[in-house]
Amino acid sequence: SMSHPHHLSLLFLTLFVSFLSVATATRVLVIGGSGATGRPLINQLLSLPEVSHVSLLGRKKYDGFPESEKFHQHIVDFKNIAEVSKDPSFLKEYDVAYSTLGTTRAQAGSDEAFYLIDYTYTVNFATLAKKLGVKKFHLLTSQGSNASSWFLYPRTKGQCEEAVKKLGFDYLSIWQPGLLERGNTDRFLEKIATAILSGLPTTKLGKVMASVGIQSTPPASEKVKYFSNSEIWKMADALPDEN
Repeated sequence: SMSHPHHLSLLFLTLFVSFLSVATATRVLVIGGSGATGRPLINQLLSLPEVSHVSLLGRKKYDGFPESEKFHQHIVDFKNIAEVSKDPSFLKEYDVAYSTLGTTRAQAGSDEAFYLIDYTYTVNFATLAKKLGVKKFHLLTSQGSNASSWFLYPRTKGQCEEAVKKLGFDYLSIWQPGLLERGNTDRFLEKIATAILSGLPTTKLGKVMASVGIQSTPPASEKVKYFSNSEIWKMADALPDEN
């Protein structure tokens, strides 16, 4: 009997289409999603057709996110974040992760509490992301971060960057929006950090992090990429405006 080449080509086409959809179905893990940058980040992620699943880890469930079958919130204890893997409803494999977690010394109440959130919780999350197969990690820190600074804020951010680098992600993007580099007290730095990141609206920052993070892959040689305040501004200006 004659074979049916069109059946075969249809089979190949079907396989190819399913391969394509798998290739573009990006699974994303986020902490810090309830913050000023995290909310627009998640809104943008959910709007991208490439993104198939967004898991937000938080200390409670947050309202005000768009209704989406792609969106899943999981309550975690940040001190023992890896425990979330025991939750049967938690997806166990991801492609991209974002940490937009961050506070200020004033909000945290003490140096130790600030360090716990901005360093320990963030590094714990990155460690979990690596275990869950994440290839691209996006870390939000700030301009002026410096692991050997005398001041708590830039030092903590710098130490966090160094620790996450050591985890060896295929791609690590470090986002450093403006913290004006002047003034030499933590309190002064903090006031500026709290003021909207040197004029860059956090909604734009979140959108840029989502779009660039999902839709572009740096060259393999560029394992660690820093996005400076001015680069983030340029990318924000290039975003299509809302109608």
